[in-house]
Parts: sequence; structure tokens; C-alpha cells
Amino acid sequence: MYYLYLIFSIILLTFLIMISKKGICMSNIIINKEEKFLDQMNEAIEKNKNLSDWDLFKLNYQMKKATMAKDFNELQVLSYLPHINFLDHQIKTAKTVIHEINGRAI
Repeated sequence: MYYLYLIFSIILLTFLIMISKKGICMSNIIINKEEKFLDQMNEAIEKNKNLSDWDLFKLNYQMKKATMAKDFNELQVLSYLPHINFLDHQIKTAKTVIHEINGRAI
């Protein structure tokens, strides 16, 4: 933990020195502290209430699970375009371009 604090301090000092040398003025940046959220969170914790809606969480989870890549060696677009019949050489070429030449092809 001490090393993490030390590294953060060094980065912060470097940033401040860099700003002072370049003469960047940051006085026009407005920072607003949102205290309403903290009050609501503390109230929910004290009263043992839910912090979010369970139905929204389940819906978000189902959406993420449905859009998650099932296999990284297959083309994901094929499942989104079931009405298009691709030829075997087109699929092979697309896989070659993606996996072997990092997508750099005309």
C-alpha cells in the first residue's frame, strides 16, 4: 500500500511540475461535489434498503449475457446476420484477415 501511495505521489508531482512549466491555467474548471447521492446511500445502508432495483439489474445482466462473445475464434457477425448466406471462402477470408493479419487487408 505504501508503494502505491508513493507512486501516486510521484505521478501527481510530475503532473503538477509539467503544468507549471507549460503555464496551463486550470482556474476555469468547476468541480461540483454531489452530496445528494452520498446522503441517499447512507440512508439506504442505515435502513437496510436496496440501493438499486432488482428487475433493472436482471435486465442489464441478461442484456450483457446475450451480447457477450461466446467464442473468440468465430466471427460474431454471423449470428447477427442469419438472413445472409455467406460462401465458405468469404468466411475463411474474413477469419484469415482478422486472426492472421490483424485486420489489415483491402
